Amino acid sequence: PSALPTFLGDGTFLYVGNDGITGDELWRSDGTAAGTALVADINPTGSSSIAFLGVADGIAYFRANDGSTGIELWRSDGTAAGTFLIEDLAPGSAHAQPWDIALLASGDVLFVATTPTTGYELFVTDGSTASLVTELGAGGVSGVQSTTRGWLASLDGVAYFVSADSLWQSDGTEVGTFQVVDVNPGGNDDVDALDAVNGA
Repeated sequence: PSALPTFLGDGTFLYVGNDGITGDELWRSDGTAAGTALVADINPTGSSSIAFLGVADGIAYFRANDGSTGIELWRSDGTAAGTFLIEDLAPGSAHAQPWDIALLASGDVLFVATTPTTGYELFVTDGSTASLVTELGAGGVSGVQSTTRGWLASLDGVAYFVSADSLWQSDGTEVGTFQVVDVNPGGNDDVDALDAVNGA
């Protein structure tokens, strides 16, 4: 996640700003004073802890805390009406801590998050709701692992990730989520970095 400006692709970008009144919140700008404005005061009681995850089809996805639901997945198209919490995956004030996004061929977006009953797993969103793809771990153990380059890499509408130290892929469905190859049968594949090239 990053607090750096995130470009929407329409000549505007979103960034985290503080006007001395609302705390650190979501702002939009086209690079001019007249075109710069507060998008939403996500946390009316303080700063919203925004960290951008990426942009897909002109929609920025980010993690934020509105003061009541904890750190969850949000989205914004740069307007107040188009900025909202997608899903409270960790109910109440617990944190889902979403990480990374990958745009899928279906148009949906894959991301990694945790809930009170799971470790870090794959979730998918259509921009309005979110759901668990499949639980790869068991008993609260994370089924998706972080690498030195993050959690997800995408190529041609498919997301690649590491689970149990092996390379896996997902198209956002349970049946379409599987191990790509076991390069060290009976041993540890030691996958430690993911980078998509030539089409990412």
